[in-house]
Amino acid sequence: MPIRFKLNATFPCGCSKEHGIPIKEVLVELNATSKVAALTERLKVGRRCAIIQDPNTKLVAGDAVREALAPRGYEVHQATVDRPDSGCVSKAKDLIARERIDFVVGVGGTSVLDVAKAAAYEASASVGREIPWISFTTAAANDGIASPTASIYEAKGGVERKTSKLTRPPLAVVADLKIIVETLKAPKTAWMIPAGCGDMVGKTTALKDWELGRDEKGEYYCEYAAKLARDSLDDLLAVGKGAAAGNLEPLKEYIYCLINAGASMAVAGSSRPCSGSEHLFSHWLDLHAAGWGGAPGRHGEQVAVGTRLMALYHAAHNPAWWEEERYQPESIARFLRSVNCPTTPGEIKVPKEGALRALVGAPKLRPERYTILHKRPLDERSAKELLKLAEN
Repeated sequence: MPIRFKLNATFPCGCSKEHGIPIKEVLVELNATSKVAALTERLKVGRRCAIIQDPNTKLVAGDAVREALAPRGYEVHQATVDRPDSGCVSKAKDLIARERIDFVVGVGGTSVLDVAKAAAYEASASVGREIPWISFTTAAANDGIASPTASIYEAKGGVERKTSKLTRPPLAVVADLKIIVETLKAPKTAWMIPAGCGDMVGKTTALKDWELGRDEKGEYYCEYAAKLARDSLDDLLAVGKGAAAGNLEPLKEYIYCLINAGASMAVAGSSRPCSGSEHLFSHWLDLHAAGWGGAPGRHGEQVAVGTRLMALYHAAHNPAWWEEERYQPESIARFLRSVNCPTTPGEIKVPKEGALRALVGAPKLRPERYTILHKRPLDERSAKELLKLAEN
């Protein structure tokens, strides 16, 4: 199950647009950290580097990346951030501009990578030249590792909301399998690969939501991007269980699934192939968790729960729902359980009232992103019925 797109390619498409995927290299192997300097030499990205990391990933890989680059004549600066918000993006952007950085390496999970890609993109605009970024994933917990979209918390009108920003895809993607395997062994991080599987199964509902937008609202739709996302989903269903068990070859193929999904978003020019009603459900939980004394949960786990609910809703009310057995709601649930990913609100510590409010309120977060929840909005009664159906 290889990378399913041509690296560093620009090509005309049947959707009438010309697409570009600027990812030049993908390095997924044991001890990939030791090859980062050789990679940057091949990419000819300049000598001044900014590493964006969080306190944990600094220890896991950030310092090792610095130590790999510095002896080769690179001037390396590091910015440590703690969450994907506009303040951390500004902190990283200021470092990039102040030190006249040539390229950025984001070292961490998707939150860190979101800060890195957003900061590189915004700094490019402020300094008047393109500053590329390299994705060095230490977690592989969702498909953001190769995507051009960044989810950033921003305060508007005194209320903090998570907004999706379109930036640029990475110039290269690096995953050190030695580091990824260790996440499965440690109790605090063992959830990451299962959560990544949860994020990936969201394509089952996201793609059908995109079709609704095309068919009922005349929204732009690209068959190539949709196929790339669907192929990444099918590959995931084949290797997810082995990846969650820590087997090296399935784990490598699993990371390719995440990269392929990210490329589908680069082609589409938005997160549409990979993000629909199931992600709106997750975003609502992020924004309102404090209402039941909680905190924003793990993204992929929330998406997994949202996917199960939205698959049930699509299957009941969308005549164009998938015919294939592997995409049916109970098949999705069985797969998620096989990789130890939650499937119900209770498993992610969301009370029934919170899940109900998320189902009713989710479409209001993005009125312009047409989904099954916009076509057939749920009221309190129908949301209760859907939640009850998901318990069976």
